[in-house]
Amino acid sequence: MNPVEEIIPKQYYTIGEVAKELDLTTSLIRFWETEFREINPKKNRKGNRVYTPKDIEVLRKIHY
Repeated sequence: MNPVEEIIPKQYYTIGEVAKELDLTTSLIRFWETEFREINPKKNRKGNRVYTPKDIEVLRKIHY
């Protein structure tokens, strides 16, 4: 890991990073977006979902 990343945590994570961290599939995360209004990730200029640490915490609670 880059020393800068250890000091400054990332503000946004890709769906792949979130899926790997929570041991979920990306398709399940996308499905949950349709089922739970609490999950509303932003999209970057390319249209890719980007998740904040708060979004990840909501996903973690739903998974639990």
